[in-house]
Amino acid sequence: MVAILLLGVAWPLHAQLPGLGAVEGHVSGPDGGLAGANVRLLGADRHATTDRLGRYRLDDVQPGTYTLEAAAVGFVPARIQVRIVAGAIGRADVALAREAQRLADVSVTAPAAAKGPGPLPDVLHGVVYAGHKVEVVRIDSLDLNAAQDVSRQVL
Repeated sequence: MVAILLLGVAWPLHAQLPGLGAVEGHVSGPDGGLAGANVRLLGADRHATTDRLGRYRLDDVQPGTYTLEAAAVGFVPARIQVRIVAGAIGRADVALAREAQRLADVSVTAPAAAKGPGPLPDVLHGVVYAGHKVEVVRIDSLDLNAAQDVSRQVL
């Protein structure tokens, strides 16, 4: 029973080492807090990942001025200057903008169409047309009024 009581009292106490400071804050995007964003102090060996609400905390940092960098997949990384004061917890909130995604070029190819007008070959692209009355009609090569009933004019 005493062990449970001591554990319950000791758990919320987060002691800062003497002469050191901390920084905490929130990383957000256009839709609110960003879970899983990486936060680090450049020039110090401190980094964290944001929780499900976008919160982070970096403890036991030597006093001084640092660059805090926040990055998340699909967002432009951001850097801000933070000042760490001994025995204090500073606050640094970061808002990230969405990153424009450049997609790879896509090349669409298709087998050559049958030449027309005229009959189809007996076999074309693995389909057997032999024994069927099938004609190729190239609509774009005919002199038609597209505003009218095209099928009647073709036939």
